[in-house]
Amino acid sequence: MRKFLPKLAYLLATCAGAGLSPVWPGTAGAGVGVAFAAVLIPASPWLIVLAYMALFAVGVWASSHVVSHTRTEDPQIVVIDETFGTAATLSM
Repeated sequence: MRKFLPKLAYLLATCAGAGLSPVWPGTAGAGVGVAFAAVLIPASPWLIVLAYMALFAVGVWASSHVVSHTRTEDPQIVVIDETFGTAATLSM
C-alpha cells in the first residue's frame, strides 16, 4: 500500500499522464477536463455537484502529495487544477 499511494497520487495529479506532455501540459489537462465535462452532460445536477466535489478533494490530495514529493511549489506535471477548472466552467 505504501508504494501504491504515491503512484496513485501521480496518476491523478497528472490526469492519467496528460501532465507529462512535453508541450503544453496544462492544455492537455484542460482537454481531459473537456472530456470529463462531456461525460457528465446527461447526469443529474446533484451527481454533477458530487462529481466535482470528489474531483476537487482528490485533486487537493494528489497535488499536495506530488508537491511535497518533488519539493517544487508548482510542478508543471500537476494538471488536475486545469482539468477541474475547465470541466467546472463547461458544466455551468
